[in-house]
Amino acid sequence: MLIQHKKRKKKKKIWNKSEKSKEYQRKYTKNFINNSEKYQQKLEKKKIWGKLPKFCEICNRTVTNDGWSGHLKTKIHLENIEKKK
Repeated sequence: MLIQHKKRKKKKKIWNKSEKSKEYQRKYTKNFINNSEKYQQKLEKKKIWGKLPKFCEICNRTVTNDGWSGHLKTKIHLENIEKKK
């Protein structure tokens, strides 16, 4: 499974460097920027997503999606991981 994951990553890197990928990205962003309704909806969803709660089973507490990556680096969280091992 790990080998498959590495192969997918490698293929994705190759795809991202290709001309076909760049053309697709330009087309997507151009359509997205021209359609302001879709853009506003995306911003609204992003705002709401950041405020949604996410539960950390290790620390037994709830953290917002915006603060999740910061929570994973805190001393308390890291100490709780060590305790559980």
